[in-house]
Amino acid sequence: IPESLRAVIGARLDRFSPEDRQLIQDAAVVGQSFEAHALAAVLDMDTDIIVKRLDSIATRQVISVIRDERSPERGQYQFVQSLIREVALSRMSKDLRRERHLAVASYMENLDEPELAMVVASHYLDALEASPNGDDRTELRGNALDALDNAARRASSVQANEQVASLSHKALSVAEDDSERVAFWVHLADSGGRTSDRNAVNQYGRLAIDHYKTAGDEPGEWHALSVMGHALAEIYDWHEATELLQPIADSEVDLASDPALARIAATHARAYSILALDAVRDVETGHAYTEQALRATERLRMTPEIVETLVTRASLLGMEGRLVEAQVMFRGAIALADQHQLYRSQSRARNNFLAMGGVDIETALKTEQEALEIAERAGDRIFPVLAKQVIANLKTHTGDFDDALGALADIDNPEAGYGMFMLWPQAKIHAWRGERDQLDEVMREVIEIHAADPERVQFAETGDFKAVREAFFGSRADSFQHAVHQLKHRIMGGFFAVDSLVFAALADGSPKRLDQAIESMNPWPQHDELRNCLLRLDEVAQGDFAMIDPLERGIDAIENRPEVPLAVTLWYGAGQYLPEDHPKRSEWIERSKSIAAERGWHGFLEATESG
Repeated sequence: IPESLRAVIGARLDRFSPEDRQLIQDAAVVGQSFEAHALAAVLDMDTDIIVKRLDSIATRQVISVIRDERSPERGQYQFVQSLIREVALSRMSKDLRRERHLAVASYMENLDEPELAMVVASHYLDALEASPNGDDRTELRGNALDALDNAARRASSVQANEQVASLSHKALSVAEDDSERVAFWVHLADSGGRTSDRNAVNQYGRLAIDHYKTAGDEPGEWHALSVMGHALAEIYDWHEATELLQPIADSEVDLASDPALARIAATHARAYSILALDAVRDVETGHAYTEQALRATERLRMTPEIVETLVTRASLLGMEGRLVEAQVMFRGAIALADQHQLYRSQSRARNNFLAMGGVDIETALKTEQEALEIAERAGDRIFPVLAKQVIANLKTHTGDFDDALGALADIDNPEAGYGMFMLWPQAKIHAWRGERDQLDEVMREVIEIHAADPERVQFAETGDFKAVREAFFGSRADSFQHAVHQLKHRIMGGFFAVDSLVFAALADGSPKRLDQAIESMNPWPQHDELRNCLLRLDEVAQGDFAMIDPLERGIDAIENRPEVPLAVTLWYGAGQYLPEDHPKRSEWIERSKSIAAERGWHGFLEATESG
């Protein structure tokens, strides 16, 4: 504040009696806005007397009563200018300011209202700043750190993750040794996971783990491991999470002997199973780890972790083709998550449920939208990115390409998602629309992402992108080989390589590729309807024209689901297997081209013309 302005405000304050001037200063300690009864309690005075004096001061336009009916602070007093409060505070002695801040902190602590945790912490910090060195300051520092810890926990519980980080960094500036810092390292690792801050997760998580290990504090080390492992899972660093937690998961320790160990088991099971879904780990071992986690979490009645692990197990079952078991388990997990308001599990269970297949695409979109809304209401900044990516991918299956691009454009922090998963809808759309330059730019980004972190799970992989590019702008034989490889070697390949597989297999009317495509589809019960179409087409190709009507009904059903791009591919491809003079040949081929032309899918039209 400029000295000239400070002098003007100071002169205004000096016109009050010493008693009223002191009351203004005491009120300034409480806050920019304050309640009369709170000020009275801090000063150990009668509230009615305080109100009369405050009303008198208010007539001289230093403070005023908040009368806005929409304000949650209606009826409280406030300083008419923040500068008046600042000058009033600056004119108090440090000893008195310290005494008053401690009184306010004590009063608010006794109210036992969680939402005041940050305010309590700020008063302890202000009292600490006004304190001289000595034993009293040491004790006060401990109080301030405890208050900051409580405030960080409260902020974390309401998803105020930036606030968690801010409070923790304040605490680190106050703390004088690692034993005081370690709790805030843990908070920073946890909030880093919630805000996709990979550096914070790794830096502060390691500091906390190493501190507890050096100190010989095994429960502390388990707690830090559980937090860091969960944070790594939140930012999709599945390899790192698995490697961090594997020693505990494989140890002889009783995982139900400490809640932190049970959480480690649950997070490890999830991370390992994600890698199993991507064919990096063994699925059967994934089942064993989920069973281990369920045994530990069930014994401790840890409902959130039980639900998360049920979702993990259901996902594994679905990927193995055990769809009935998977759907039953998903429904149970969703019911539990809804009952206990476990928003992340509510979102994740719905997301994974639709990914398993067995539901029509419109139901899938509705389910994913529910998952998105649940996460957004909870203030989550990471899961909505994944949900919007899933919605964009589903929209490419329906052929609503503009809607798909709109879902991606609505993502405000794309770094929180899977890079290649973000690019996959764009690649597919550019291919179908014939936008070769844009597709090539996407391919360059894909290569850069893979080169930067080749071990990172992306779900959509380089081979998926090569398959779609070659199908439309290169060699369909190469596209087919890429797609077959993806389906054989990656469980997730069934979600990304199928369209390319079908187009590259059928577009040239090759009986050999048709047989190979059917064989590649065998492990994928999610695509049984498509596989049945291919089986009927195989019979048609061998001259059994009685299968034409069932085949036509099957493709109609796929188009009406609606999976329009896949249906367009099937209409065109099925026509290639009919004799030149068969009326259905020209009808199906023209039907595919008509839909493509109407929707502006010039890439498909050009690819069918180029042969």
